Amino acid sequence: MTCPSPKPGQRNRPGARHENRPVRDRASRKAPFDPLNQTHELRFAEEPLRAENGGRYAEVVSTFIYSKLDRRVLEKLPALKLIATRSTGYDHIDTGYCAKGGIAVANLPSYGENTVAEHVFALLLAVSHRLPEAIDRAQRGHFSPEGLQGFDLAGKTLGVIGTGRIGRHLIRIARGFQMEVLAHDVHPDTRLAGDLGFRYVDLDEFYGRRTSSPCTSHRCPRLGICCRGPPSGA
Repeated sequence: MTCPSPKPGQRNRPGARHENRPVRDRASRKAPFDPLNQTHELRFAEEPLRAENGGRYAEVVSTFIYSKLDRRVLEKLPALKLIATRSTGYDHIDTGYCAKGGIAVANLPSYGENTVAEHVFALLLAVSHRLPEAIDRAQRGHFSPEGLQGFDLAGKTLGVIGTGRIGRHLIRIARGFQMEVLAHDVHPDTRLAGDLGFRYVDLDEFYGRRTSSPCTSHRCPRLGICCRGPPSGA
């Protein structure tokens, strides 16, 4: 099972489930970096990087998405030469400021693309088949199927914004479910569209298109995903 890293403070949240995860102390987490200590000064921080806790003389920082490296933060790091974000996305970094200041930015371009795409479909299946409601009802000892009718994904339309690595995996899975796929990307790949059997559309059509059957539009802007299915109770 692949689990996302908890946000700062989440481990201590009441009810948070981390009891099966191995607990690593600070020393064990730092051990892989011991060879670097011979030639570099390393500093580990549990909290996200902010203007108040950044090292003024740091030349390299390695962060995750919870550290918002905007101009205010970067101005406090005048010696900075490299930002290595341990994520695919880099929208938490002011890349314009970095370009002007000669600060290199590195990310993980192929990090977990199939994992994210599969998780999207896990969520879609949970919604379309009303799994959370069914599980909750079963745990309460009530096994009536009344009100739990869902809908099939086959024949529905999936919209994908961005046909990069994650988007491609998502489209492949959707086509396996016999879904129609519409996509939007600033750099359309027509060969990919032909190979996977989907169609590029502009944003007006993407958000305004309706299928011939009654449907409602479910959008998740942060994920860049749109799934159209029948209205609740249909």
